[in-house]
Amino acid sequence: IDLPALYPTSLTPTLLTTLRTYYHTTYKDQFFSPTGPPTAWFSVFLWMEALYHVPLSLWAVGALYD
Repeated sequence: IDLPALYPTSLTPTLLTTLRTYYHTTYKDQFFSPTGPPTAWFSVFLWMEALYHVPLSLWAVGALYD
């Protein structure tokens, strides 16, 4: 539920927006607030996750089946 902050608003799926709002409402996590952009360091963290962690995880899951 964290990477939709990087999507353009017009491309964000409704399900992800709903999950993000539910998470923020339930756990009061200010990093996932729907009212404003994340802080600068959190944006960098999200980009690192999108560019490094997601591809690495996909590769690792694929390697489990080989």
